[in-house]
Parts: sequence; C-alpha cells; structure tokens
Amino acid sequence: MKKLLTFLLLTILPVIILAQEKQSVVTLKNGTELKGTIKSIVPTDSLTIVISGIETSIKMSDVAKIEEAKETVSVPPQTISESIPPKERKGDIESFTAVTNKGRFCFNVLSKANRTVEITHNKNVGFSEEKLVIPSTVEYQGDLYTVIAIGEEAFSKNKKIKTIEFPNTIISIGEEAFKNCIKLNQVSFSTGLKEIGKEAFSFCIKLSELDLPHGLIKIEEKAFQTCPLEKIDIPNTVTFIGRRAFFSANGFIAMPSKIKWLSIPESVVEIDKQAFCKFINLYGTALPSKCHIELLPSWLSEDDAKRIGISEDSYRDYKNKSN
Repeated sequence: MKKLLTFLLLTILPVIILAQEKQSVVTLKNGTELKGTIKSIVPTDSLTIVISGIETSIKMSDVAKIEEAKETVSVPPQTISESIPPKERKGDIESFTAVTNKGRFCFNVLSKANRTVEITHNKNVGFSEEKLVIPSTVEYQGDLYTVIAIGEEAFSKNKKIKTIEFPNTIISIGEEAFKNCIKLNQVSFSTGLKEIGKEAFSFCIKLSELDLPHGLIKIEEKAFQTCPLEKIDIPNTVTFIGRRAFFSANGFIAMPSKIKWLSIPESVVEIDKQAFCKFINLYGTALPSKCHIELLPSWLSEDDAKRIGISEDSYRDYKNKSN
C-alpha cells in the first residue's frame, strides 16, 4: 500500500499539478523543501521545477515526496529563525543579515520581483563551523526568498570549513567564493549549478576529490587551481574550461600535477591556456572524438601528447600552428 501511495505521489499528482499550473512543494531526501511550479516530470528520471523564474533540474532518486502547495505556506523549518536589522545598502544592492538554523549569513537581494538572493561576504558575519550547509531559502520583510548564488569572496580565507553542502537552488558560485579555504576537503554540489567562478576554490589545498554535477556549463579561470586532484571527470554539459582552471593540481604552484585520470566530453568547445598542469602521472584519459588539437593548451609537451594518445604527426601540426 505504501509503495502504491508513493507511486501515485510521484506520477499522478505531478500531472494534476502541471495541468492546473499550481505551486508545488518538492521535498528532497536530505530534508530540503523547494517551492515552485513543476514544468516537466519523468517519474523514472528527473523533474524540472521553476523557482522564482529559475529552472532547476532534480533527479527523481533525490526526491522524497511531491505535494501541492497550500495557499499559505509556512516558512520551512530549515530556512529562518530570526532576522537581524538593520538592512544595509551597498550602492544599488540591498543587503541584509539573517540567522537560520544553518548559520548566520549576509545576503544580497538579486531580484525582488523573483525573490532571489545570494550569500555575500560581510566582515562582521563570520562562519566558524567545520560543516557549512547553505540554506535554500531565507525570509526577508515577510517574504520567502530563494538562495540561488554564492557571491564573490563570500567565504574566502575561512580556516574552519571542512565540508560544504549546497542546496539544489544554487546555480552560481562566485569569484573567489571559497579561495584559500585551506581545510576544505569535501563539497556536495548543487544539481542546479551552472557556473563555477574565477578562483572559486583556488588554493583549497585539501580538496582532493570532485563530483562535478551534470548541468554545469562553465568552469572559469583558476577555479580549482592547486586543488590536489587525482581524477577529473568533466560533465558532458560543460562547454568552457578557463585558463589555469586545474593548474598545478597538487596543492602547490611549483609542483607537477597529481592528475591520473582526465575525461573531457564532446560538449567542451573551448579550453583556455594552461587549464591543466603537466600530465606527469596521467595513465588514463578520455578525450572527445571531435576535440580538435587546437583545443589543447599551448604548453603541451611531446611526451604529454603521447601520453594522452595524440599522434606525432598531429603534434607537429599542432606545434606549427601554435608558433
């Protein structure tokens, strides 16, 4: 009986909601509640929900239940316990500080119309826990806002954070957001993430494993510079990898990379200079069939080329073109 009810919740109810174009509440298995309009749903695969005008794709395996939102929805227990006045203004950006049961954070209002915010840096609001759990929503002036981004330098140089959990509402991680978080060793990314900004995780010298989400599009300059990675699997939705994005993946600028496995999908159309450090330890690679030699960085040595399966003739042509 329980399985039948679960099946009905995940199949029949979403169809009814879609037909009526009503708001839904999607509860994930980690307890996160997302309120929005379900745009599409494949019960055995994924659903797409529109939250404050932003489309987010969620794996059905992560979904605990789907319900029709009531006319008045109370603030989910994980989102807000107290607001701290006064609000601040930084130029044309409206900012405020709030305490949630995830911690105390400073927010920038991105859109009042769409009710979206980003977490931002504030020297008077420090985070001192080892586990950082980003809230998916926050209350401001009586309205519920969706947290869709991590702003520039939001947690830069934090010496406490070891693990990060992003809600699936996060679509962007800003420039230097977690730069020099020297104890960070585990990150659970948002399934809605589209862009990782310049130097976002640069000099996170203990971050040795990455599980980049499907749906990610851009990895900007120096995003993971010096992170001691041994394996890099680029999702097949990524189109751009910026300059030095994974440069010296070893924890130190002057040392060779620890990368042993590199996988670049056919979706990638641009790889900027020095995106990867020398493939000294590389023993496995998967390059796209249509990955032209011009996509590879100009510093690529002949030994590196052989190691990743580039023929001598192709390498000579490549060097002639780059000179």
